Amino acid sequence: MPAESYGFANKRMAWETVPPLLDRASPLRTAHLRDPVGPQIHFASESFIDELAVAAGADPVEFRLRYLTAPRDIAIVKVAAERAGWQPRPAGPRDTKGDVASGRGIAFVQRSGTVVAAIAEVEIDRRSGKVWPRKWVVAHDCGLIVNPEGLRHCIEGNIVQGTSRALWEEVQFDAKNVTSVDWLTYPILDITEAPEAIDIVLVDRPELPPQGAGEPSTRPVAAAIRQRHLRRHRHPSAPRSLHPRPAQGGGVL
Repeated sequence: MPAESYGFANKRMAWETVPPLLDRASPLRTAHLRDPVGPQIHFASESFIDELAVAAGADPVEFRLRYLTAPRDIAIVKVAAERAGWQPRPAGPRDTKGDVASGRGIAFVQRSGTVVAAIAEVEIDRRSGKVWPRKWVVAHDCGLIVNPEGLRHCIEGNIVQGTSRALWEEVQFDAKNVTSVDWLTYPILDITEAPEAIDIVLVDRPELPPQGAGEPSTRPVAAAIRQRHLRRHRHPSAPRSLHPRPAQGGGVL
């Protein structure tokens, strides 16, 4: 389930278990992954928050601030929006012209006592379908900060890896084996697609114990990119919804 503090009047959160996966292991060998389910869960939940903002005709930042209830959550969204120079306008598609469309997106997450808000500025090449998150603003509150320089490096790495996971990385397999066996069949983000800027705002809270910082900033990446993605009215957790492809119509947020 997503970790958040949205206080909606009508809200239901549930967890579903797939019984066969408890009875027998997958025939495919698995290994460790940074924040294994965090990006997927919050991709769906934050994308849905954005859809609600569209339905309400509200600005995505204002909508989140309207319903977040935890003071640290509210503060981190405000910090990110201020640093990014966020200009309020209703969420939803807007008409754009030319071969390159641009837009913005915000996502908020919690992870083990840490709160993060990320804002992405994204360009989309209508001819090739290439999605390039060119600039990021990341507000990060993990309680007491012990090593700020190391923390910044960790966040930068998470943003780059999270972008790679959102846009490119996909393990494919057939009935017997994994078929993603090299860098051609399992492509990752290359240096030409890396963000040109990652602006990090560290919120130090000496009154709180230090919390985790190794994984939280990975979580909001895919959702922030998606909210700036060309809208084709797909379900927010539809497979391949962020993979580069030729764009046809639609607007940007």
